Amino acid sequence: MIEALIVGERDAARMTDLARRRVRVKIPQLSEALVGRFNDHHAFLARVHLDLIDQHTAVIDQLTERIEAMKEPFRGFHDLICTILGISTRTADVVVAETGADMCRFPTAEHLASWAGTTPGTTSLRAG
Repeated sequence: MIEALIVGERDAARMTDLARRRVRVKIPQLSEALVGRFNDHHAFLARVHLDLIDQHTAVIDQLTERIEAMKEPFRGFHDLICTILGISTRTADVVVAETGADMCRFPTAEHLASWAGTTPGTTSLRAG
């Protein structure tokens, strides 16, 4: 519908025909909402915003691809710690990112737990 508005469609009835899925049950409200003063300036601004969204989406896709490539050397470690009960893929990602999957810097499991802030007595009291 936004694309149709941008290219100049202003007929509310034709616009409501573009509604999909759950929006179709709200045709009367949608029809009323489509009556207004959307002009060429609004179309220009909408186009700018949609183009920016598309650009940001493309960059996010590029970054995601790059992150996946950078994670590849750590895949074995990542998959291994995902087998630990309570370690989700996201948590494993954080562990790899924070430690570089090099546990040598932690002499014991307790040192790692302390560094990660998961040992008793590591919570700080906040003044409220």
